[in-house]
Parts: sequence; C-alpha cells; structure tokens
Amino acid sequence: MGLKQSALKKEINSLRNEARRSAAKHEEELAAATNDNRRLQLKVDELKDIATKAQLEVEKIKSELLQQEERMKVLKWELMELPLHAAIAALTYSEDGPFELLSNFYSRYPISSQLLDHQRRPPLFYALEQHWDLEILSWLVDKSLDTVMEKDTDGKAIVTQAIMNNCPEELTIRLAVAAASRCVNAVEELLSGQHYENARRVGLLGAG
Repeated sequence: MGLKQSALKKEINSLRNEARRSAAKHEEELAAATNDNRRLQLKVDELKDIATKAQLEVEKIKSELLQQEERMKVLKWELMELPLHAAIAALTYSEDGPFELLSNFYSRYPISSQLLDHQRRPPLFYALEQHWDLEILSWLVDKSLDTVMEKDTDGKAIVTQAIMNNCPEELTIRLAVAAASRCVNAVEELLSGQHYENARRVGLLGAG
C-alpha cells in the first residue's frame, strides 16, 4: 500500500513538473510571438511612413512639373506676344550686336516696347535689371515713356526700378519727368471733367 502511494506521488509530481515545463514553454512561445508581432507592427509603421513620404515627394514633383509647365506656357506666350521681352531676356549687353537685334525686333513690332508681361512689366524693366549700357537704355527709355505710370504686380514703378538698379542719372531723371508730366496731365484732365476722386487717386499713384 505504501509503495503504491509513493509511486502515485511520483507520478503526480512528474505530471506537475511536465505541466510547469509545458506552461513555461507556452509562455516563452507567447512572448516570442508577441515580440514578433511588435517587430512586425514596427516594420508596418515604418513602411507606412516611407509610403507617406514617397507620396508627398510625388505630389511635390507633380506640383513642380505643373509650375514648370505653366512657366513654359508663359515663356511661349511671351515669345509670341512679347517679342521685345523675349529678346531682352535672351540677350546680354556684352553680346555682339544686341542693339541691332533689338532695333530689328522693334521695327517689326513697334508697340512691343509698351506691352506688359504677366507681371505687368515692360521690356525696359528687365534691361534696367541687367544693367545694359547707356546707348541701349537711352534708346529703350525713349520707346518706353508711355509705360512710366504703370506699376508691376509688386507695386513697383519703372522709375523705382531705375533707381534700385543704379540706372544712369540722366535716364532716371528723364523717366521721372515723364512720369510727373503724365500724372499732371491725367489729373488736369480728370479735374476738368469733375472726376475729383479719380484725380485724387491718380495723384496718389503718381506720388507713389
């Protein structure tokens, strides 16, 4: 009887130990599976982040391409509709014969010196920006006096552009006098027609 009880206890202890080992192994497997799931989730999150960044980069590239396409449309339009703008943009004062080329463009399209581009700037604006020499600037100023009252999309007048780019003083004065003269004439005409508010606005425009 004692031997049977002893054998039974051993069997029970053996089963308990086996159950503990099985439970421990199960916990290890569960912990390993949890870690695997955690690593997998981190990888998924990383891939999602990469995909999001890639999508943003694609959208950025699309936007840049659209902007380039719009710029090309503007350039093509300017080349066809604003030949003097296109010529000044393509030339520099140091190249051979720019005056002859500009004169040729002007002779074909005499109104082109007064046309404004998409930023409301006449050709003279860009010649001043490039610091062309006195001969060409003087010639272009003479052809551009009807644009002296215009302001570009930044609110900058051609006289302001001349001053900012250190245009020769005699040309700056010529532009300023032309602007003042046109402003006075416009104000007088409006006042004679009793358009007082419009006259005030033109006066302020000329003062600006």
